[in-house]
Amino acid sequence: MTASELIGIHLSDLHLTADPRERPAGQPPLDRARAVLNFIRTRALTPDFCVISGDLSHDGQPDSYRQVARFLVEVRQTGVPVIAGLGNHDQRVAFRQVVLGEPGTSEDTPYVTRQVIAGLQIIMLDSRVPGAVAGSLSPGQLDWLDQVLDLPMPRGHLLVFHHPPFAPPVPHLPDHQLTNTDQLAAVIQGRALVGMLHGHIHIGSSGQFHGTVCATAPGVAYTYDPLNHAMLDMQPGAGFNLVHIREGTMLCTPISLPHTDLLSNS
Repeated sequence: MTASELIGIHLSDLHLTADPRERPAGQPPLDRARAVLNFIRTRALTPDFCVISGDLSHDGQPDSYRQVARFLVEVRQTGVPVIAGLGNHDQRVAFRQVVLGEPGTSEDTPYVTRQVIAGLQIIMLDSRVPGAVAGSLSPGQLDWLDQVLDLPMPRGHLLVFHHPPFAPPVPHLPDHQLTNTDQLAAVIQGRALVGMLHGHIHIGSSGQFHGTVCATAPGVAYTYDPLNHAMLDMQPGAGFNLVHIREGTMLCTPISLPHTDLLSNS
């Protein structure tokens, strides 16, 4: 890493469960998340931050968020700041009560947060729409985003939210994206964005949205085969994005872990 560069880890779609016997890809989701974390620990990486772009839980139950809280502690114990957000599988009230220790009372109140890391403002939005697979950013969030993007940041701003603002690279996920993209575009036009990070589709993919580099992360719980256009093909591997922030822009590299590596690192 150079003096002008930041390195980040982008995780998504942990799908931790209340019942540890649930194994959506042949391995308990918490074991899989820990295996990915151990894999990162064994590499010559010194990340400046870690972001998790939603679907922390698979079932939204309070016990699943106890696993989420445990995993977030393990990430922080590596010395890396972690900023976690919510996805369509998550439940806002349970997350606030169990993970944040707050009195969350309504599923209709989005969870947003921001953190400044070495001059980079990381902004976590909440694109979850209760009961829906597709996502949207509420007017209140967009107003808040408009305000925080005015804050001067030496390294600019990085946006993170669950639903990508572009169509997925496979035809099986037509409703797996953000729906109010025009409203988001109106807010970010001309702002100092270095990039946007997303999850939801369990495939590492990238594109541009109104001149901003966007990337989705491979799922931690499981991935989909991007070359199978006949059906959704769940794969037993896992992955994450390695993020470099350089000279006002973002470089994102998808990292895939085969199933054998996951077993040996768990």
